[in-house]
Amino acid sequence: MKNLKPNFNYSSLKSFRLAKNVWYIMPKFLLHLLACSMAKISSLEIVRSVAKENYGYITKILQKIIALINLGFDQNRAYELTARKISISYLRDFILRFAQAIRIGEEAEAFFTREYTAFISTFKSRFDRTMVTLHRLSEAHSAILSSSILIMAIMVFVSMIWGFSQQIVINLILAVVGVHFTMAYVFYLLSPREHVVSPDARPAKLDALLRSSRMLSMMLLMICFAVLGLHMLGLLNLMLTAFSIIGIGGLAALVGWLGTKWIAKIKSYDKRFPEFISSVAAGLSSLGASLKRVMDDIVKIDFGPLNNLIKRMKARLDIDVDENLCWKLFQNEVGSDLIVSHTAIFNEAIRLGAPISKVGQIVSESAITLLDLRRRIEEILAFLKGIMLPIQSALYAIMGLILVIINSFSEVISQFSEMELPMVVLNIPSSTHLEGLFAIVLTAISIANAAILFFVSGQTPFTFTYYLGLFLAIGWAAYFVTYTFVGEVLKSIGLQSIVIGGG
Repeated sequence: MKNLKPNFNYSSLKSFRLAKNVWYIMPKFLLHLLACSMAKISSLEIVRSVAKENYGYITKILQKIIALINLGFDQNRAYELTARKISISYLRDFILRFAQAIRIGEEAEAFFTREYTAFISTFKSRFDRTMVTLHRLSEAHSAILSSSILIMAIMVFVSMIWGFSQQIVINLILAVVGVHFTMAYVFYLLSPREHVVSPDARPAKLDALLRSSRMLSMMLLMICFAVLGLHMLGLLNLMLTAFSIIGIGGLAALVGWLGTKWIAKIKSYDKRFPEFISSVAAGLSSLGASLKRVMDDIVKIDFGPLNNLIKRMKARLDIDVDENLCWKLFQNEVGSDLIVSHTAIFNEAIRLGAPISKVGQIVSESAITLLDLRRRIEEILAFLKGIMLPIQSALYAIMGLILVIINSFSEVISQFSEMELPMVVLNIPSSTHLEGLFAIVLTAISIANAAILFFVSGQTPFTFTYYLGLFLAIGWAAYFVTYTFVGEVLKSIGLQSIVIGGG
């Protein structure tokens, strides 16, 4: 029993993450319970059936309940003992209500119908509030993103005029970086958790791409920090630093782009899934035939991206491959968590004897509900991308411009000093020192922004790799081009001649 309770000694963040993951698993878990209860079987058989699926922490709870019952405990007592060790309030309350329903002899289907309906209503309401909060937070982040560089620029120039200590500027830069990472953490706390790719069934190529994406993200971060460290030590000039980060960033963006294309394909499968599963359920229910017979009619319907997968499934059925195996192969080819989980629920409920039409209806409605919530997430994500991509490039360019202006000031001051003219003494910071500080803050902002998009997307695979590589590649290109081009323009104006001529 002790394994059920999260270890709060690690951190409150771990407990929060567990509660958040369970919250977003609950809709599918309750759907599974409801679908199985339609077979009019006992509550214990329902729990045994659902416990075979991977619902993470919830599955562990169900397995503990079954273990206690196998040891001779009464069902009510088993549920109550298990509930005491659960720290997640809504899950604990559900287990206790289930125990009470068993004790008073309430029909399982009626209980799970009420629980599922109530939870989905609460889930959608809370999700709507989350989306409103994320939209307002995105607007706040836009203001912080656009103002942070302006504040840094003002402080750099004011420190030159009034002779502020460079430590103040460094502290300000660290504060700006801290604000951006704090915003990323807030986005993490508030953003929904969504599994687009199934953790249990997915194509081997996608699995390999996922591993390479994770490795490349780690390599990108390590190389960035190593290059920036060498740059600050004076071992790499700005050109080598920029091209190194642009190169590895471009590679990461390419791998991430390939992954996001695959994610987009999976999402296109999901959009056509509700009508597909509804058609299968209608065919099985009305014809009373086998899946093989129903698929003869299904393949004549256009399901868009799913057409090829459906045809392959029919081809396997035509050579008398087992229906369960056909469904598993279909799930592996799709790789979608939504499709894998919903088809598993559909098949398990039918196997237990639930009415096909009723199961098909609730499974289809559940998929439609989750797709609608996904659409809301994508709206916030599109809003953030529309803000971050242009502002990020502009910020890099502005920092390059500031560095050029400071170098130009330094040249002017040195000319006046050589001519021994009366002048206001400016505290010009070291160009190399500023290059290192600017590089650190810009890279940190890129990491924070990529993390924000990753969290808002529901921690969808490849998102962090793609946007981190994209931000670094485009941003450093803008930074280097601005620094080089504007510097050449100022030189072409003849700054030194103007100063000497003025003397």
